[in-house]
Amino acid sequence: MTARRAVLDGLARDDDILEVLSGLVPLHPRNDTFPGEVFLHLAADALEWCGASRAEPLALEGLRERFLPECAFRGRQDA
Repeated sequence: MTARRAVLDGLARDDDILEVLSGLVPLHPRNDTFPGEVFLHLAADALEWCGASRAEPLALEGLRERFLPECAFRGRQDA
């Protein structure tokens, strides 16, 4: 299992976020800034994990309400 997959699985199990993020440590190159491509790969894994495809994209309508009902956002939410 890749570290990225471990992060996604931890999020799906609602594990402690600090423990989940520790799964990214192996992806961090020594003496370098954290590369953006790590997050691109994580996003791609997340889309694969949820079964999204070009033919059947992830429905964005109501996404926040379904997955983050406890979060309140302020500011330009619907811009």
